[in-house]
Amino acid sequence: MNTRIALITAAFFMTLGGGDAAALSRRQFLGGCFAAFALHAVPARAQNSVADVVKAVRDDVKDKAETYLDLAIAAADAGNMALDTPLKEARAKLALARQQAIRRLSQEIEKQPKSAVLFLARGKLHHERKDYRAARADAERTFELKHDAESLALSAETYLDEVDFLNAINKANESLSISHSAAAFAIRGIAVALKVGAPTDAAQKDLNYAYHLYKSLPVEKRSFYVANGLGLLSGMRGEFQTALRWYDEQVRMDKTGSGGYGNIAGVNLDLKDYPAAIKGATIAINIDPDDYGAFSIRSAAYRGAAELSQTNGDIARARLEFTSAIADANEAIKTSKGRWGMAHFNLGAAHAAPLDAPAENLILAVTEIKKGLALDPGLPDAEKMIAAIEGRLRRLASNVSR
Repeated sequence: MNTRIALITAAFFMTLGGGDAAALSRRQFLGGCFAAFALHAVPARAQNSVADVVKAVRDDVKDKAETYLDLAIAAADAGNMALDTPLKEARAKLALARQQAIRRLSQEIEKQPKSAVLFLARGKLHHERKDYRAARADAERTFELKHDAESLALSAETYLDEVDFLNAINKANESLSISHSAAAFAIRGIAVALKVGAPTDAAQKDLNYAYHLYKSLPVEKRSFYVANGLGLLSGMRGEFQTALRWYDEQVRMDKTGSGGYGNIAGVNLDLKDYPAAIKGATIAINIDPDDYGAFSIRSAAYRGAAELSQTNGDIARARLEFTSAIADANEAIKTSKGRWGMAHFNLGAAHAAPLDAPAENLILAVTEIKKGLALDPGLPDAEKMIAAIEGRLRRLASNVSR
């Protein structure tokens, strides 16, 4: 989630229950803040100075991000499931580059406190760092200085990242009332679909219009939200191959973001291609170690793989995969700060999935799934899974009493 975002809502679909569970939409948002910056109306020399500053900080951050991405993909290709030392070092350099860029822009803002482009550039960097409050503050200041649509779209992105779909829709509406942009239409379409939990006609109309605008833009100015949104709606309709094509496009448009890889992993999970889902989620996690959605997808993929191993009689392999599923579910809970229902659901499902799970594991599974339901009452298959686990507990108790 970064924007890098120019937001993305990387919403994807996760298979959740036992081996045959229904697909769920997942909100992952990230960023790609390397879009072109509009210049505030200042004298020509000042304009050039501002443009040079923005380009310099943007290029430095982009260079560090691309180096980090290359290492993240290489680590996943090598089967590395955790951040190794070179990757950690590259991540630290990227974080430092963003901090230095924000510091440089802040210094320039002190010299030119009425430069909208400087505030907007800093807001996008705050967004990349997931400091959404600071990003919105800079977006609001940008709008005060220059009543433009882009600053409102940035605010919409931050709300989408925070899963505040109503405010994301409202800000996108404000942006579109000033100027039509592919990004704003896409953000609104994504927020509508996620708010309702279905590919509504209104969401499809927004994404269709976004794509119409998207096609007319040069590649470097295209918003990856468009491909992300069209992939989301395709996945919601069960058109998984189409969704994969759109998410491939998202990766091409947002090369340094984790969202596209996470979305691809989610679709592969729905297709029960567990190795591909694990690899895609691993790339997303390597790019963004705080991506709780990717941890949940990888947890569900490990669980699916373990159930296959269990069915095929490879119990030793199944145990290792179940252990990985539990570890990733716990990471999802940790990185989401315990606020994401699906993470608890996946932890419970992983504890309950082994056919020889003892009673204490089944009790823990029910507890975790109920936590998930408390956070997200709409979790599909949760009630059904609780009933099945409680049935297993009764049978275990009956066997003991005999």
